[in-house]
Amino acid sequence: MTPPLEDCLTGLTGSSNRAGTGCTDLQPSTDLSFDYMAFLFAFFREYIEHFSYGNADTDDLWKFLSKASGHDVATLMNAWIREMGFPIVRVSTIRTPKATEEGKTILSFKQERFNGIPPGCRGSRGQQVWSIPITGIYMRDGVAIKKFEVMLDKSSMVMELDGLNLDDPDCWLKINPRLTGFYRVRYSEDLFRNLFSNLSSSHLTSIDRMGRRNL
Repeated sequence: MTPPLEDCLTGLTGSSNRAGTGCTDLQPSTDLSFDYMAFLFAFFREYIEHFSYGNADTDDLWKFLSKASGHDVATLMNAWIREMGFPIVRVSTIRTPKATEEGKTILSFKQERFNGIPPGCRGSRGQQVWSIPITGIYMRDGVAIKKFEVMLDKSSMVMELDGLNLDDPDCWLKINPRLTGFYRVRYSEDLFRNLFSNLSSSHLTSIDRMGRRNL
């Protein structure tokens, strides 16, 4: 006997609602969280009913995923499946007197195509732009862990983090914790130094430590 669709989805996703939580005090920021169970039910119901006696192509898949999730899935996915390679995200800090006075650090994100060709050589950098859901955690004021999520859907962007003081050796930042995102990260020297010095933190997993080559 075939189990109900609800039981199958519960087995795949877990019995609880696993919605991510964005950090609301970051600017600019994008709340990437939504109800995964409701999304799956809405998608499977409409998609299967609509194509129960017909064929579907990739554009149809993106259309129904977009409708169910409320996000533009086609724009997000096309660069990932139609372009060669994958991105590397370069993260650095921008220090200004105003930000320092307010206890904030400005982060700069820049994306480009990752490959093994040394910088400066012909063909070393492509012009592709991916829609990359960036996740990160950082030690705020050296005492409290904070999480943030933001969508990097252009070649570069900046955002502010409150309480990230890199002059404090106990403050650090980790982009792509648990390495769940399909992109590499290159940190500036100051970010790398503080993160490397705190790899033993209980807030970092063994996956983060084993993935230190992706720092």
